[in-house]
Amino acid sequence: MTYNIKKFNTKEDYLTYRKEWKILYKTLSQEIRDTKNLVKNGMRNGDYMYREQWKREGLRSKATVMLVELSEAKENAQASYLHFKEQDEAKARSSNEHRELEAA
Repeated sequence: MTYNIKKFNTKEDYLTYRKEWKILYKTLSQEIRDTKNLVKNGMRNGDYMYREQWKREGLRSKATVMLVELSEAKENAQASYLHFKEQDEAKARSSNEHRELEAA
């Protein structure tokens, strides 16, 4: 299964992604709880709640996918951070070497 994970170019990109992700996950989580209570109360009354049970399972699967996406996004953000950090360090080394050559 492929997930919709993008590369993060800045910390702000990642933080924006996380903020949006939290809002979506919170909404989904509440919908799962509401559906669970609907099923529980319906079954107590003797109602058949098959559709609602399937809906809840679908929502739970979506939540699992979102958690996997978040994990991959964290790894991606860390990799991007390390990549940019490495580039900055290489530029600093190059700049220092250049200054040393000019001083000599």
